[in-house]
Amino acid sequence: MKKSITVILGLLILFSTISVKAQNQFAFFDLEKIFTVMPEATQAQARFEGEQEKITLRFEEMQVEYNVLYQELSDNVEKPDSDPDKWPNSIMDEKQTELVDVQERIQRFQMTAQQDLQDIQVKLFQPVYEKIDSAIAVVVKEKGYPFAFDKNDISYINEDKCEDITSMIKKALGLLE
Repeated sequence: MKKSITVILGLLILFSTISVKAQNQFAFFDLEKIFTVMPEATQAQARFEGEQEKITLRFEEMQVEYNVLYQELSDNVEKPDSDPDKWPNSIMDEKQTELVDVQERIQRFQMTAQQDLQDIQVKLFQPVYEKIDSAIAVVVKEKGYPFAFDKNDISYINEDKCEDITSMIKKALGLLE
């Protein structure tokens, strides 16, 4: 009897130790919360928005150019043949070709601008993410976690079974809470 009580107590202690260890095996963090308080991220975002604005303004200029040319063509087509201001066929053909050229330039610009923005975004934000990744690695290694996940990338986290290491990462980055 005494032996069976000792075995039962031993098993209870063993299972409680295993369950405590299991609760601390996983860690999560909120990358968005970390990212938004980093001065480097704020600066990178401002620079990115400036580049985006330049591209948007140029696109709008090109769109105005297209709209003006299109309106000129439409107005000319609506004029009666007897109107002395109506363009001869040679000018009409040249204007239509010009309209197509402007449209093609806009399409090329959109494609290259999109690629430029992606390249700029990588150039500006990659150092910020690398700095965050380094801090995550330090905290995870220090605390002995085999895994740490960004809570924004997981559909469900039982936060009672994991540890939120967001504040530890912020501290490792030198960010004040």
